[in-house]
Amino acid sequence: TLYALIVWALWGSWDKVVALVIQIAGFVVQVLLTTQCGDAGYSECWKACPLPAPYFNHNALFHVLYAIGLALLGFRMVSDPEVAADGQQLL
Repeated sequence: TLYALIVWALWGSWDKVVALVIQIAGFVVQVLLTTQCGDAGYSECWKACPLPAPYFNHNALFHVLYAIGLALLGFRMVSDPEVAADGQQLL
């Protein structure tokens, strides 16, 4: 993911970079909110969780962000594929 982000940033494919940033944000949310919204928060009924846990916790937010980023990336890869000078598709 990070490699593709760097390559597309160098190529100026900012729409694809944004899609990957959304996916990476999902990973970051998952890690940062684990202590408040994960199993550790169960003992206090998730009072410290900023999300409406247990119905929508950090894991759900991760999957929503990842799905949005993946859908955007897939759409842009189909609608605007990277093409080499000889006409072959790169990515």
